[in-house]
Amino acid sequence: MKNILKSYLLLLLVFLATTSFIIPTAKPTGEVVVILNSSNPVVAMTASQVKLTYLRKINKRWKEINKNIVPIDRKSDNEIRKSFLKDVLQMSSDEMSRYFTEREYQNAEAPPVKFSTEEEIIDYVENNIGAIAFVSKSSIKSGSKVKIVLSL
Repeated sequence: MKNILKSYLLLLLVFLATTSFIIPTAKPTGEVVVILNSSNPVVAMTASQVKLTYLRKINKRWKEINKNIVPIDRKSDNEIRKSFLKDVLQMSSDEMSRYFTEREYQNAEAPPVKFSTEEEIIDYVENNIGAIAFVSKSSIKSGSKVKIVLSL
């Protein structure tokens, strides 16, 4: 019995040693950037500043312009969103949803405004000075009224 068990364990070890468990994952199609309206006086932000601002942990308003901070999100998950959640917010999609649900009930704060496409996001940010959003860098067209404050 011991010999059979040893044989199975040895076979399992050989299998694990020769099998690659690398699961291919799609990478974002472009560099992920955080954008603000070009009239917002903030020029650059660190990832931790974006996190605190996006989550409205310290302030609910941009002190520089005295306007509400309006975080923007996607209606559906994609690689850009996953990258932003992982690299900036350091949260899963479920954790972010719970966070904003709690804030909505505790502080009567509106959850992020959600859009389907990056074009809709950029258009909203262009027309709302308090908005903060994440998109792929390649989606920002020349002449757009947004500015990049963080590149991931």
